[in-house]
Amino acid sequence: MNPKVTVLMPVYNGEKYLREAVESILRQTYRDFEFLIIDDGSKDETEKILKSYGDKRIRIVQHKKNMKLVATLNEGITLAKGKYIARMDGDDISEDCRLDEQYKYLELHADVGLVGSNCKVIDADGKFVDNYYYPKNDWLIRWNMMFQSPLAHPSVMMRKAIIEKTGGYGSKTIEGREKFSGEDYDLWGKVLKISKASNIQEPLLKLRKHGKNLTIINFDGHINNTDLIEQKYIKDNVGLDLGLKLVEKLRTLKTETKDEYQLVNETIRDLERLFLEKHKLGLKERNDIRNDKAYKLLQLIINSQLGLSLKIVELIKLYATNFCFIFDTIYRFRRHL
Repeated sequence: MNPKVTVLMPVYNGEKYLREAVESILRQTYRDFEFLIIDDGSKDETEKILKSYGDKRIRIVQHKKNMKLVATLNEGITLAKGKYIARMDGDDISEDCRLDEQYKYLELHADVGLVGSNCKVIDADGKFVDNYYYPKNDWLIRWNMMFQSPLAHPSVMMRKAIIEKTGGYGSKTIEGREKFSGEDYDLWGKVLKISKASNIQEPLLKLRKHGKNLTIINFDGHINNTDLIEQKYIKDNVGLDLGLKLVEKLRTLKTETKDEYQLVNETIRDLERLFLEKHKLGLKERNDIRNDKAYKLLQLIINSQLGLSLKIVELIKLYATNFCFIFDTIYRFRRHL
């Protein structure tokens, strides 16, 4: 009988953190899984480390040459035996309850195609750095897709059938897909056309940030792809055809001049209006979107190059027109303490 879950982990020259990653999966409280590890042509001790484990749940696929991440992930989807596919990276650490929590969630929510989680960020030495919080429900995820990727890729568990319907990772409409990262952000957009997404608010993954992360090594290409994906998502979903420079400002929520600030401010408000016009949401969902919009406007005010007096005026205007946002701000601030 096939396992219910496939844990899919591509790895390339990952010897430094590999044992921590592998052993965090083998410690899972949920036991009905296979651990599909694809060694994408590593030149270091990765192969030796992987073959040192005798656990029968581990299935190793060896590449003779480096096929790159997108091709390797799509191979993994094809090879996966599980109903669900949990992504894992060779430098991160899954909490012991991760698979159990995500399996239960997907079993209870048949309309959800993928579920991620909040994350604890650790550095190269495994020391705590920060908490990453991701939007909880499907509508907030769809809204945040217009600004940045709203799920942490190595934290997600996905329905294999849904991913197969999307055609998997990669897109001919996005330039440079095979060379640089952004494959996850692209996939979320395709999933949301046919299913729903969610994030468990408990941190189920320790996300490691270090100098050899692919998004750091290929930083310029990653950002380029991210902006192209964001631009396409906005056009497809609310009909606005924005230039890449403006899309970049929406992603960073930073501006250099007053005119830039006004343009980005107005664009965020336009996105909210068009999003709410398209999606007929209930009162709570609409308030969630409005509070998140107000939080983005707050970040824009703080990050932008405005004079102190103008920042104070903009803050007063923001809170005067979004009274309930006061309580949301307090909640978000306390969560970061």
